[in-house]
Amino acid sequence: MLDGGTQILDDLQARLYSFQPANAAQSAIHQETLHAYNNLIEDRRLRIDAVGGALSTVMWAVIWVGAAISIGVAYFFNIPDLKLHVILVALMGGFLSFVLFMIVVNDKPFSGYTSIPSDPYKLILDKVIDVSK
Repeated sequence: MLDGGTQILDDLQARLYSFQPANAAQSAIHQETLHAYNNLIEDRRLRIDAVGGALSTVMWAVIWVGAAISIGVAYFFNIPDLKLHVILVALMGGFLSFVLFMIVVNDKPFSGYTSIPSDPYKLILDKVIDVSK
């Protein structure tokens, strides 16, 4: 799929670079179009890089060990009421569970059930860019 997108952008680039503005208005529009095209290329590169990106193994180790230590330390709090102590540890564990869940879900934003949809990109490809040329 990346090759298809690259080919479309290469064709667009060739058309943009071969266009010769006839007057000042066309020159201004052409300059702005080239600027927008450069932004598009940069955003595409960042998006493609983000697809393969994820937290490192070391970062995951720090997160999980830190969560375990946080819950473990809560057992050493001197709270005479056992019921209150259990509630405190459970709340801390619940909060850390939510944080870990959000990290796992957001680690790879372009894959899985909670991924960012590709519908806007498909719409641009279908409606804006004529791939038949």
